[in-house]
Amino acid sequence: MFGPAKSKSPANKGDQGVQFRLRDAERINAAVLHHETSVRGSSPSELPRAFSVGAKCLLGKTTASWTKGASQDITIYDSGSPPNEVAGVTTIEDVWNKFANIGANKWVMIASFGGHYYVIAAECD
Repeated sequence: MFGPAKSKSPANKGDQGVQFRLRDAERINAAVLHHETSVRGSSPSELPRAFSVGAKCLLGKTTASWTKGASQDITIYDSGSPPNEVAGVTTIEDVWNKFANIGANKWVMIASFGGHYYVIAAECD
C-alpha cells in the first residue's frame, strides 16, 4: 500500500518521501477535503487540492515513426538493468502522443492517466 520512497542518499531520514498508489492518494485527498470542509465550513472548491502521485511510468521504444496526435503500440523494456534494458513480453496498445513527432526505434517514457496511456517523454533525434 505505501512505503518509503527509494532514494540513494537522503539528506536525513525525514527527507524520505512516501509513495501511494493513485487510488490510495485519491482516497486520502477526499478524506482530507471532507475533514477540512467540516472544520472550516468551506466548500471543497475553496480549499487547495492536495497533490496526488501514483501514475505508473513505463520505459519503452517506438516501433515506427510516431506522428503527434496519433497512437502507437509501444514495446515495454522491463527486464535487465541500465544501461542494458531488455524488451519484455509486454506491449501497450494505443499509447497516445500529444507532444511532437518521434522517430522510429526511440526510447519513450509512458504513463497511464484516466485509463489511457500517453507518452510523457521521448528520446530526441
